[in-house]
Amino acid sequence: MSILYQLNNQSVWQEYLEYKLEKDHFTEKEKQELIAFIEFEKYDVVVRNILNNEGLSIPQKKLINKFDGNKRVVYSFQEDENRVLKLLSYLLYRYDNEQSPVLLFPERD
Repeated sequence: MSILYQLNNQSVWQEYLEYKLEKDHFTEKEKQELIAFIEFEKYDVVVRNILNNEGLSIPQKKLINKFDGNKRVVYSFQEDENRVLKLLSYLLYRYDNEQSPVLLFPERD
């Protein structure tokens, strides 16, 4: 099954939630918000837009102060889109140790 189609799979979201709970990666409020997001399948609209090639919303540009006094530009999507993108990152993380055949055996000129 394609990774993008896994984004619409309730059991994949449950697995992700269990991982997040096990690692204790968020506050109680964030935990309750993610549980509700999964329970009410709020990801469905975002995933449907991705699968139908409608894409995501235009990210909001934010300026963040750095410790050295400089500013850093950060682009942020809507909250529901961020959650779907975080699950996508979680699913892609499984392939971090995989090597592309192109990288293993580059063509020689």
